[in-house]
Amino acid sequence: MAGKKQDKWVIDEWDDSLDAKTKEKHDPFSPVPAASENEDWGFPLDTQKKESEKRLPGWAVPAACGVCALVLIIVGISLFSRKEDPDPEILQQVVSKLGTDPVQSGTADGPTVYLTSLPAPATPTPVLITSSPTASPTPAPTIAPSVLDRNEWYGKDLRYYYLQLTDHEKLVFEQIYDGLVRFQSEISFSPCTKTEFDHVLDVIHFDSPELFHASGAGVHWDGPLGINRFDPDYRMDQATYDRICDHIHGIIDQLKRRFPAGADDYGKELLINDYLVDHCEYLIARDDSTAYADACLYYGKSQCSGYARAFSLLLRSSGIESMDVHSEDHEWNIVRINGNWYHADSTWNDNEAEGKPGGNRYYSWLNVPDRLAKDPDHLITSISGFTVPECISLQDNYACREGVFCPAGTTDPASLLYSGLENKHRSGLNSVIVLFEDPATVAAWDDVWNRFYNVYKGYDWLLYQPGKENCQCTFAVWNSK
Repeated sequence: MAGKKQDKWVIDEWDDSLDAKTKEKHDPFSPVPAASENEDWGFPLDTQKKESEKRLPGWAVPAACGVCALVLIIVGISLFSRKEDPDPEILQQVVSKLGTDPVQSGTADGPTVYLTSLPAPATPTPVLITSSPTASPTPAPTIAPSVLDRNEWYGKDLRYYYLQLTDHEKLVFEQIYDGLVRFQSEISFSPCTKTEFDHVLDVIHFDSPELFHASGAGVHWDGPLGINRFDPDYRMDQATYDRICDHIHGIIDQLKRRFPAGADDYGKELLINDYLVDHCEYLIARDDSTAYADACLYYGKSQCSGYARAFSLLLRSSGIESMDVHSEDHEWNIVRINGNWYHADSTWNDNEAEGKPGGNRYYSWLNVPDRLAKDPDHLITSISGFTVPECISLQDNYACREGVFCPAGTTDPASLLYSGLENKHRSGLNSVIVLFEDPATVAAWDDVWNRFYNVYKGYDWLLYQPGKENCQCTFAVWNSK
């Protein structure tokens, strides 16, 4: 901080240039000689005497000066305080009062002096007050935009849970998000309640797959107005995080180059699902080390939550909405494909039948509606305070677009199923997924499959039998020989 400048008083030295004789001639302390009677200072003597007779007593001049100064001060204060011409009536009252009230000369026995008031002009003379131009008001400090606004992964509009937060919760979210991106050990934010803090932390942990370097755990601190600080736990250092991010961005760029020209959401989703299934191995872990997106996309071994978060990260980076949902023992996605919401489980789409016809891609859980997602592992345990969208469409279900679909109310499901399997076999496919919308038609499956075997002599295995407590899908695989 700059120091305060101090005034300096400089005492000029006495001029010693005159010699001693000159000093004696011009003694500054010698009395001034009295003027002679003939010395008239340019006035006639009689006039000089008359003027001396009219001269006021010695106390009158300082008294008059003091009163004048008082009048000027009062008028000045009135002008600057009101910033307009003084009211002539008020000015007249001031002057009149000064003219009628005695003003003492300053001595107890001195005479009283009265000032004669001047008549106020009929029209006040305008007074021009010149002042420096008024400075423009200082704008309020602008809050720096959050990293969320210039996010390298995807925009806010693809964050389903974030959009359900209140305005204040969004502010807290952005402040914590910024701190996590910067690897801060202590993150301060706008004070919030415990409920608000829990909402924010849930969204960060379950619905921000790009923050895989943060475990979601940590210590929060209470202030006078609520929780205002969070000390997060990090799973890795920043150098490791940056290296993994570069690798994931490379995957995203590769997938985008492989998207077919004019591909819709379904086409992009299918390619992303295939990438995860082909490049990741399901692993049951005893801890959370494989529960994040990096386990699936960088290390290639992951549990269900790693699959789900990696799926969301790749889908959102391709402009497709996706959110993580979970039950007591499982985690998967709800995705928005071509305007409709579906369940999509990339973990269950990855089976363990390596080397079998059809590979390890399953597709039974690619875009399934609520009414067909009834098995216990897919009963959603909703995050407190948040809702999930309804999934009612079958438009982009994989079986409806790529396999054999038997809708509810089909009068002859056996014939429909058999003709569907036959068409897929003749087209050169060696596997097919079949979807039964109505559980009542499941009974026709065995008869259809037995007939198909008798004709084509070649099915290897049936991976997933439909039933009342699952998605009513089955995956048929056969030898094409």
